[in-house]
Amino acid sequence: MIILKRNLRGIIRKIQSVLLLVVTISLLFYYTFQNEINMLNSYAENEYVPSINTVISSDNTADSLVNPPGFNNNKNHNNQNENINGLPRPFGDKNKIHDSSSDNPINNNNPNNNIPPKDPSKDLSDPAVLKVKNKYFPLLLPNISVAFDFETKAQKLNNEAHLAPPPQAQAVRENHPVLYEVSLPSSFNILENENENLIQATYFEDGGKQQIDMLADIKAIFLKSWNQENIYARAKSRLEVDWPITLIESLDTLFILDNQEEFVKAVDLIGEINFSIPPEHYKVADIADMSRRVLGGLLSSYELSQNTILLEKAKQLASFLLRAFDTPNRMPILHFFWQSTLKNRFPYQNSNLGQLNSMSLEFTRLAQLTGQSKYFDAIYRIYKIMADSSKEFDIDYLFPINIDATGCQLFSSEEISLGDHVRDSQVMKSINEDLKFVQCHQTGKFKIGKDDKLDGKETFSMDRDTISIYDTLAKLRHLLNNHDLLQLSESSLKASQPGEETINVKEDSKTSDNNEDEKELEKTKKIKQPWVTSKQLFVSALESVRELMFYTPMTPLYDNLTFISSLDTRSWFIPTTNEMSIDVSPHYDMNIESCSLASTFAFGSKVFNISEYIKIAENLTISCIKYNSLFSGILPKHSYYDPCLDGSSCMFDSVSKINNIKQGYYLRNEMDSSDSVIKVSQNLNKHPILEKENDNNMITKVLNFKSHSKKSILQMPPGFINENGEWSDNPEQPLWINQLDSSLLLSPYTIQSIFYMYRITGEKKWRSLGKSLFNMIIARLQKEGEGAKQTWVIKEVDNNGPAIIPSYWFSQTLKYYLLLFGNGLDYTLDKYVFTTNGHLIKRTNTIQGTTI
Repeated sequence: MIILKRNLRGIIRKIQSVLLLVVTISLLFYYTFQNEINMLNSYAENEYVPSINTVISSDNTADSLVNPPGFNNNKNHNNQNENINGLPRPFGDKNKIHDSSSDNPINNNNPNNNIPPKDPSKDLSDPAVLKVKNKYFPLLLPNISVAFDFETKAQKLNNEAHLAPPPQAQAVRENHPVLYEVSLPSSFNILENENENLIQATYFEDGGKQQIDMLADIKAIFLKSWNQENIYARAKSRLEVDWPITLIESLDTLFILDNQEEFVKAVDLIGEINFSIPPEHYKVADIADMSRRVLGGLLSSYELSQNTILLEKAKQLASFLLRAFDTPNRMPILHFFWQSTLKNRFPYQNSNLGQLNSMSLEFTRLAQLTGQSKYFDAIYRIYKIMADSSKEFDIDYLFPINIDATGCQLFSSEEISLGDHVRDSQVMKSINEDLKFVQCHQTGKFKIGKDDKLDGKETFSMDRDTISIYDTLAKLRHLLNNHDLLQLSESSLKASQPGEETINVKEDSKTSDNNEDEKELEKTKKIKQPWVTSKQLFVSALESVRELMFYTPMTPLYDNLTFISSLDTRSWFIPTTNEMSIDVSPHYDMNIESCSLASTFAFGSKVFNISEYIKIAENLTISCIKYNSLFSGILPKHSYYDPCLDGSSCMFDSVSKINNIKQGYYLRNEMDSSDSVIKVSQNLNKHPILEKENDNNMITKVLNFKSHSKKSILQMPPGFINENGEWSDNPEQPLWINQLDSSLLLSPYTIQSIFYMYRITGEKKWRSLGKSLFNMIIARLQKEGEGAKQTWVIKEVDNNGPAIIPSYWFSQTLKYYLLLFGNGLDYTLDKYVFTTNGHLIKRTNTIQGTTI
């Protein structure tokens, strides 16, 4: 027995010795091999060879150790491509040999051996090379058209390699993951407004009761439109190939109509769809459109019905939308090639800020409903950069139509030669549209859009997207119970890992018995935030709109109207005065979407307690109603007018107009730019709440209105008028309109403002005006869609093809009419927030943490 134990111990010792030797040798080989991989990966990051990476990529293909097409596959590359300093040397092709005596590559097929051939490992025009390099260097592209060209190149690579398209169900690995997510606090106790006012009126002159006759007419029109388009059947027949967007957008209107039969059928149909992956033919996902229409419709229908299927589908779609945020600065790619093999990208250099934050209300509400921080984190980052960028453009706090969402400041060749990019920790090497490597300094701000920068001008307009920037800012304040998104305490913005509970530092500090702990908590209670608040940003922007964009047009009406003009600005720096001189040129146009700005003024008047804004909202709404009457309800989408010069009587005079054209009044002379310059400091906003920073080192912006700014932006030579005093190219166009775009009849922008005015003021006149507008539209519909035997169809007049009704007719226009004439206590502005597309988001003071 003793001998057996002794032999057993001896065997164990031998096994231990062998195991130790095996482990030592294995570790030696592992670290040697890993060191070689790391070295080759470092070459890839310096433009030489592809990465050695066996991790399964998001397209479900493993990166091979063998170089893809376009790279040299020489097995002796480790010796052949290092010089005496240990630095990598670019690979040559198989026809090249290395001459040790000259240290120059010699090409046997090249008669001029003094010119080295092109290095294939750096040729980004090769799709294979581009795909590999893109794993390390993001694409810096101006717009979707250039992105489409890149996708064509990538598809060519897949076709040549006979690669199957990536499967739809796959794990997605992010290129730029969020390390720490910004979280909403676990509760948002309601803060009272400064005057303790609610948003909606507490008293209605007509009692706020339902108007049964109007509701019956509106419901009849809705059902007529619904049946005419055969919404449900059409959606069901195309379910395998398309998302039923119109059906989804109309769900909440169906619920408000109490049409439960259609609502339940629609929800059952929607329950069959997987929204985490779009239909395959959606090569490009329009992130803003999906957010406003599909996500908003799903979430609003859930809020009203509490059907958990709808919340599950909203979460699926939101998870897909978040994939577009996988960029270096976490700003979304608005037109997202979700099936692309070139996944590492910046957002576009020409983007629209209103579209970038188009999912703000929906994502914030999802964060409350699910308790998941990732939704709010995405939104907060957009608003943080927006606040930091509030003075980056020609007009402070106003954002132009076109912005560069990358925040990139590119290094010049001279700066790179001096090594400035090496000393900058915020630099990211990138690939531009010309297939060249560039050095991007990430400023953390939005910059001037690439196209605007090339043109030397910025364009500002109050269209739907731009209005939504400020409208959503006020509605987020309301959704968060009067807490300011831009000024939350550190307890609200504590960086936490996904799933971790956020600790409310502010509340804990009040109950602490340790004075030292209290002092330490007090030091860290506030994090560094942009100085601008939501109120300052909102009011500053709308004050600039009042001062710079409001104008009175010449019309056939005795009453003066207020329109909102677009602007062009051009700027240059004057070092002697430390001023930025900015020329402002109004367009004197009218965008039909600007009629919804009245609702923004009205809503902001309550959220931010600015009583004068309700008067401005009333003036804008009345102007849009009278504007509708001029066109019998069919409003031009975009049109141009003459401004009223004296501001007293703005009645159009055709004789003066004809004479002015014949005398060349509308032919702008460049010498006009030196006449009557009116200097307006950027500090033109005199509103008492706008406390500006006093910094002597800040550049002063001076806005210059030239003498020609009172003329139409359109150049009109005498030949524009024929001998009959009519427009030569379009005699039927009224002479008081300088240019007329296509028109719309079913748009929601005017009735939206009427609805807000009624709910906020309680004045019965708004219902009367709404009724007149509705009857005008129905009369025009009957005329435009008249058929045989007194039948008629509903159609948008702008549609040149089949009489298809736009989805906003169901989801916005008729919904606002229903709510205007319904019970004023239903779906109040204090219990719900309406999104840009008219969907309802419920207010709450807690995160529910719903799990499905």
